Amino acid sequence: MSVSPEQEEAMHRAVKMHGDYVVFHFSFRGSYSLPGGSISVSEAIYLIKRVSKLFGLTPVIVGGLWDVEDPGITRILNKTKCVDLVGKISLNALFGLIRGAKIVVGHASGLEMVSPMLGTKTLTMWENRHLGMTPWNVVSPQVKNSLYFVDMIDGLKMDYFAGRVGDILAC
Repeated sequence: MSVSPEQEEAMHRAVKMHGDYVVFHFSFRGSYSLPGGSISVSEAIYLIKRVSKLFGLTPVIVGGLWDVEDPGITRILNKTKCVDLVGKISLNALFGLIRGAKIVVGHASGLEMVSPMLGTKTLTMWENRHLGMTPWNVVSPQVKNSLYFVDMIDGLKMDYFAGRVGDILAC
């Protein structure tokens, strides 16, 4: 895999600044704002705090410029001790940040689909309307259940999800 100097520098800088860290990525707009389409903001806050406490990981939250105005993201930032990189870093820096993370956790999006290809364990939450193999067909077969893990959102309990993070970190 070809890695840009900016990506490599961002990875080393992130590890030096944050130690062991987890990258979180959530959206509370679009289809994620529909019932069954997302975990709630309160659940995301609980998950961030729980994962950080259980595994000693610094929580880092990322997103695009459009996420800066998302009231859900704002609430998360106000209620947690997340490192806020929402809308603040380039794509190359984001890829470097992901490469240095212990795990990426969040809603199904391009970021969570690219993360395993960057060599980072990824736990992604899919909407229940995506049945069958859809959640698995978005990544290379080589990363399934080794770097890329899936859970459906409906009925998902945050303690279960935090446990899944631990299981993935251990494998």
